[in-house]
Amino acid sequence: MKKIKVLHTITRLIVGGAQENTILSAQFLDKDTYDVDVLCGSQTGPEGSLFEFATSRGVQPIIFKNLIREINPIKDIVHFVEMLIFLRKNHYDIIHTHSSKAGIIHRFAAKIMGVPIIIHTVHGWSFHDHMHRFKSQFYVFLEKKAAAFTDTIITVTKLDIQKGINADIGSELQYRNIHSSIEIERYKTATRDISEIKKELKLNMNSVIIGTVARLSEQKAPLDFMRLAKAICDTHDNVQFLYVGDGELRPEVEKFIQDNELQDKIILAGLRMDVPDMLAVMDIFILTSLWEGLPRVFSQSMAAKLPIVATKVDGAPEAITDGLNGFMTQPGKPLEMVQYLEKLINDKALREKMGLEGLKIAEKNFSVESMIEDIEDVYQASLKRLDGKA
Repeated sequence: MKKIKVLHTITRLIVGGAQENTILSAQFLDKDTYDVDVLCGSQTGPEGSLFEFATSRGVQPIIFKNLIREINPIKDIVHFVEMLIFLRKNHYDIIHTHSSKAGIIHRFAAKIMGVPIIIHTVHGWSFHDHMHRFKSQFYVFLEKKAAAFTDTIITVTKLDIQKGINADIGSELQYRNIHSSIEIERYKTATRDISEIKKELKLNMNSVIIGTVARLSEQKAPLDFMRLAKAICDTHDNVQFLYVGDGELRPEVEKFIQDNELQDKIILAGLRMDVPDMLAVMDIFILTSLWEGLPRVFSQSMAAKLPIVATKVDGAPEAITDGLNGFMTQPGKPLEMVQYLEKLINDKALREKMGLEGLKIAEKNFSVESMIEDIEDVYQASLKRLDGKA
């Protein structure tokens, strides 16, 4: 039987949830049924690159240098023409786009070149409340136009379905919610001895470790993380904070740590690819983001049996049940987290209980196996509709 040719596209293969989702989708789709390619730009950044991770999973990306994150009329037009030529030469049955730039350019190119099935996954909409109104309206306009010829719009959080409908992007029947999922077993245990990892990171063996895995960017509000860390450290001697990730706000973060003499209390681990080991040394996971889709770090930390204290952004309630496996607070108000952190710092049994509840939720709702099954269901439903029109 002839295999179904699928092209997954994404703007950048930086370290991030959307990128990992794309790679895992390409890796785990049924090889007997699907012939899968991944296409992306060459651009990386301080967030780090997943090119090596992709190749280690048997995914060899097709790279176009003119596909970049920033709006650049010349490069964008050149890449659009490149995509038209590429799609004319390579006859795909399905194009499945991820991220904003690739999602717009590649869906328009696919429509023009007659790709039979066009799927798009929203890993958080390109527009949000923290964006200039004109820019937000421009992105909504583009999303509306692209949605007109998109067979299915997959969202990683149910709230993004409502956001899309409220913005008049597509119809309700086009949407399908599929959580961005993980390899649960990979995050359950560390690959190295915990004491060895703590020694490497200069973490005290007896300290309660509160940590996060996030870019040092505006979206993740790392300075909010630093402010609540200072508030806790002012009253607790047995607590340290671990920040795993890098980004453009690193100089401001380093200045805050130095100005407040918190070098021994807040450890910046930088970009790390051994995230399971980083989670394994934490006792509590926190996320101070201002906006999100449904961050994969929630399911990762839940698989690592960590209680979560996080801002109540978009998809957070789909991962965190307040009081069961974590606590949620309002974005931009980091000191609201302090009371919950203190409760968890002082109660090891509560940390362990919440951690186990989180693992149950992760195993039920966020396994890569269930995600792939749902994606294949979307593909097969689209193929059946196509056969019905033939």
